[in-house]
This record gives sequence, structure tokens and C-alpha cells, in this order.
Amino acid sequence: MRFKSIKLYNYRNLKDQALGLSGGLNIFSGPNGAGKTNLLEAFCVCSGWGAFDRTSRVVRIGSPMGAVRCEAEGEEDLACAVRLSGRASLRLNGERASGWDVRSRMPVLAFLPENLTMVEGPPSCRRRLMDLVCAICYPDYAKALHRYGRALRQRTASLRSMKREVYTLRLMAAEAAVIWASRISVGGLLTESSVRWAGKLGIPVEADLSCQMAVRSRWDVGRRPFLSQEEVFNLMMGGLEVERRLMRPPVGPHRDDLRLTSRGREASWALSRGQRRRLSYALVMGAAETVLRVTGRSPVVVLDEVFSELDGEGRRSLFLGLRELSCQVLASTAEDLSSLGLREFLGPGSADGWALYRVEDGSVAPLQELEQEDLG
Repeated sequence: MRFKSIKLYNYRNLKDQALGLSGGLNIFSGPNGAGKTNLLEAFCVCSGWGAFDRTSRVVRIGSPMGAVRCEAEGEEDLACAVRLSGRASLRLNGERASGWDVRSRMPVLAFLPENLTMVEGPPSCRRRLMDLVCAICYPDYAKALHRYGRALRQRTASLRSMKREVYTLRLMAAEAAVIWASRISVGGLLTESSVRWAGKLGIPVEADLSCQMAVRSRWDVGRRPFLSQEEVFNLMMGGLEVERRLMRPPVGPHRDDLRLTSRGREASWALSRGQRRRLSYALVMGAAETVLRVTGRSPVVVLDEVFSELDGEGRRSLFLGLRELSCQVLASTAEDLSSLGLREFLGPGSADGWALYRVEDGSVAPLQELEQEDLG
């Protein structure tokens, strides 16, 4: 899928406007505070994911309501609209829709700079990537993950109050079966694609899914296996002694990780800061390919401050990689176009190639013709 256009009305600091998009790589350039991140957020709000910051008001200050409307094409033609007044009200092709209804038909993978610490960050950063992919691929995943988190908190509270019961373990096992089955089904695709993209970005890396639920047989790649709740429950029961000593559950999806190594060493130690950022983008590209292979729908990739922490070679390899990716990309950067050094490998822009936009004071304008010095 890909966005053809977006219309904005009373959305944060953005001017009321309509904008057409390229089906390939779209780069929004402008100073900090111009509205680039707000524009990327508007696409996510309209596709059922909600705002980046759930605690802030997305409607322009002084306005009673706002709205965003997007038209999309690809596997099907869609019109996504959201009315913002109190709670968001979503519509898909004119009919009321839930967030899942929109997300499943208009898949979007969004990453802010703080989400790109997947290499050096804790396992929760890498689990978030798996959760994002699984939530798009499987309709029951997000609810199972929410219920599992609630049961995990209940279990931890029971342990700290010295209660000896198995009810919360039963609750955890029921949801863990869905979560593990989903992660196992996408794990192989995600690691395989990520390693390949890392190679294209010049980063030697090995990756595998670390999961306490052992894979006892080979399943078709991308197909979710059936995991027995009883089998998962028995696995959790086997950790009771350790659980009582640690006062927290030692077994479950909350312990999963994507292990990343480079030439046998932990990637977080073996790679430089710029290389770690490139590897994070390789994981993003691997996630996009995984969604496409599992669902048959090409996701839209949203990246904020895309060229930060990258040197000239890193920017070049990332730009070429994003152009090669079989997905629409919406990316922002606060850097001047002249500092990006894109002229030598931009090539002709087209509807399915790339497009550049300038964002200033809430207004977004496509750059139809760039002077030579603008490209560096």
C-alpha cells in the first residue's frame, strides 16, 4: 500500500493544506519546529495508530476540532479519514472503522529517533520491533500482548505479597501461546531479511530469535504454528523455584530477544555509533519485508530524522537502500539538502521513485526543481 495524498485541517501547527506524494521515497526537509514530525504523525493517526504523544492535544490550539484524510492505493484503493474532537473517530471508505480495521488494510511501520536504539538498547527495544510486526500481521496479537502484560503485573504483585497461586500463570500461559506462536512465525523472516539488508548497508551481522519456547519442528516460514496453552503452562511451572527466589516470573515472552552479533561479538560493542544506526535501519527494512511476505500488503515506512548520526557513506547507503525497498517511505530530516550530498546518486524523480519537500512554518511544498547547489 502507499499514500497518494493527505489533507490536513486544524492539525497541530500545520497549515490547512493538501499534499500529493510519490509512491517511493518521500523526504521532508526543514528546520526544527517547522512541522515535519507532526506531518509524519498525521499519517499514523489516519492509519489507526494514534498520535506519537498520547498526552498532548493534536488539534490546533484554539480550534474545536481537526481532521486528517488520506487516499491510498496498492493492493486496494482506500480512503482513510479521522475526525479529531475528544476521541478520534476513524472512517474507512466512508464507513466507521476501528483502529485494527485500518491498520490491517493500511499497514504503517513508524519509527522515531528514540525507537532506533534497537542495537544498543535493552531487549525491550527489540521486542517492540517484533510486537509492531506481529500486531500488523495477526489481528489477535495486540490484545493478547495487552492481556499478557496485565497478567504479568498481577503475577508479580502476587509474588511480592507471598501468595502461592497458579491462576495468574494460567492467564499468562493463554496469552503467551498466541504471542510466542506469532513471534516464532515472523522471527525467521525478520532475521533473514534484516541480515541481508545489513549487508547492503555495509554492516556484517548475524541475528536470531532468542525464545524460551523451543521450536520442536519446522513450520512453514511465515505461517503461525499452534502452541498448546498446556505446554506453555508446564514450561512456566518449571520455573516456579526460580520465580520464588527472584520474586518475578523468569519464563515468558517478556524475556524474548533478538540477538545481534557482528563477527561473533555483541553488535552493541562491536559496531560504532553510526554502524549501529545503520543496523537499526536494516532491522526496519527487514520488518517491512516481513510484513509484506506475511500479509501480502506492502507497508508504509515512516522515519523521523532519518539521516541523523550518519556520515556521508552511511547516508548514501541508506538512501539507496530506502529507494530499493519495495515500500513507500515517508522520512524527515532537519538537515539542509546541500549537506546531504544527494546529487551524485539521486537520479530522476518520479511517481514511484523519490520526491523532496520543504517544510517551513507549518507549510509543506514539493520541490519540483532543485538547483544544483541545493543537492550538494
